[in-house]
Amino acid sequence: VLTTQIFIVGTISMEPYSVWLAAPVAILLIVSTMWLPREGQKTFWAIFTAWTGMTFAHSGEILEIVIFGFMALLAVLGFSKSSYIWAGAWIFHSFWHFLPRQHISHETALLMGHWKVPSAGAVFGLTIGTYLVWFSSKQNSKTEVVA
Repeated sequence: VLTTQIFIVGTISMEPYSVWLAAPVAILLIVSTMWLPREGQKTFWAIFTAWTGMTFAHSGEILEIVIFGFMALLAVLGFSKSSYIWAGAWIFHSFWHFLPRQHISHETALLMGHWKVPSAGAVFGLTIGTYLVWFSSKQNSKTEVVA
């Protein structure tokens, strides 16, 4: 799943039309994880949230490295405490795309699958963040029924 996402995003990441493909790519990514059992989905979203946080560390700027560490912490807390934390991390990540910062080269984007068009990255992140709010609410409703 990640390899496919990396290839697709890396290939279109610098194209102006990528903003129109960002939500469909996010939706395909989400759908591709739905066959996993609930714990498998949680493991995927923890790993993917931490992995996506790497986009903050590419410039080598101290602030971005700190934010990357923070995103990794949010990935762990989302797994161990509440998956709503992942939704918050992805929404934060969406807005981070609009902050002026050094961007990585297209060759690195191709290898890492990072969006180079800020609005495309934001749409991708907001789509996933919205899904994770729904995922969390479903998880909490199942927990309440069991309790």
